[in-house]
Amino acid sequence: MTLLVAQGFDDPFATMIKALGYNFYPMLALLLVLIIIFSKKDFGPMARSERRAREEGKLLSDNAKPMISDAITSVTCKHGVKPKACNMVIPILTMVLMMPVLLAYTGWSSAMEKMPEAGVVQKVLFAIGQGSGSTAVL
Repeated sequence: MTLLVAQGFDDPFATMIKALGYNFYPMLALLLVLIIIFSKKDFGPMARSERRAREEGKLLSDNAKPMISDAITSVTCKHGVKPKACNMVIPILTMVLMMPVLLAYTGWSSAMEKMPEAGVVQKVLFAIGQGSGSTAVL
């Protein structure tokens, strides 16, 4: 968002929110994914692959050339560690939930300086817009 500030936008967070309406391609792509999931209708190469996997049990076609070997993509658990979904979900949720908190933290001084009389919600939203994404990720 600091790139928007460098371009002269006063409130980069509001600008980003207003620009969401112009992101019609990603929104349509997500809508198509939901339609395919709920209708359970595949088409094109995916339909052929699904049919082959169900009928023949083959994940790859006979003439497929994998781009990387199975040795690179196969992951084995350490001895004594049970594979559980929470080992993946907890770190992802932690990152997703902490991003706005850390963005607000890194932009809070700017919010206090530029909006001393504003309410807490306005300050938090402004701080998120002024926060440093690269610092928040670290």
